[in-house]
Amino acid sequence: MLLVLAVLIPGTAAADRGATCTLTVLEAHDGEAAPSMDPALAPFEALLSVPPFTIFKVFKKLLATSLEFTTIPEERAVAFPVASLSGLSARVTYSGYSEQAGDLLFQFKLSKDGQTLLEPTIRLSGAPLPLVVPWPDPMNVLIFVFQCTAAPEAAAAPAQDVH
Repeated sequence: MLLVLAVLIPGTAAADRGATCTLTVLEAHDGEAAPSMDPALAPFEALLSVPPFTIFKVFKKLLATSLEFTTIPEERAVAFPVASLSGLSARVTYSGYSEQAGDLLFQFKLSKDGQTLLEPTIRLSGAPLPLVVPWPDPMNVLIFVFQCTAAPEAAAAPAQDVH
């Protein structure tokens, strides 16, 4: 009996696919103020003008940061240099890429003074994904909007002629 094992090693494995992300942090509240949206949030206007976000009147951009990932898994710390976010920390881990679906897989851990507030697994397929965290109460929230794209697939290495 002959047993044949084949191991396929593609030129570029899905695990080698990098990703580029933008994390935008904004605050939203119901407050007594007249409805307003920070002009810097114009790209998110369609996202923020449908439920559940319609309960909020005021939207203000706090910060935006870019995150680059070159391998899987890879982790990045996110700093929040805004006084109203004092004690807040986050870690974003790029943990997978689905070649078939084109989805990017991340873990996001948000903590306040060492206590975990949120720790979801995120599957991104192109559209911005908002995560909402009450801050400091349910009618005042932080919204973390993730946007990520897979890096272009690296060109396969040319075949080498072996004699």
